[in-house]
Amino acid sequence: MGFNSTIINKKKKLACGCFDFNFSKGRCKTHATIEDTNKRFSKHEEKEIGGVELVDRSNLMAELDFVFSRIIRQKYAGVDGIAICYTSGIKQHVALMQ
Repeated sequence: MGFNSTIINKKKKLACGCFDFNFSKGRCKTHATIEDTNKRFSKHEEKEIGGVELVDRSNLMAELDFVFSRIIRQKYAGVDGIAICYTSGIKQHVALMQ
């Protein structure tokens, strides 16, 4: 609140059990922060099953695209790793090609 505000905050007994100002959902600032942080951690832990993190579809597609493009580049490259670009005809090492 500003210095010229006519609204006076009063400390009261909150749902978290503290006698303080209402910060969020009837909780004091400390309890609101702790509970919200624990909620975020539990959501993150739900993504892991048996120590293995689940991969969402977009990350999986990006990883597969990366691997597939490397396989194609290596397939058409020579022993020295030089390949010819399909669209421009420029000869480059496969690591420099897109």
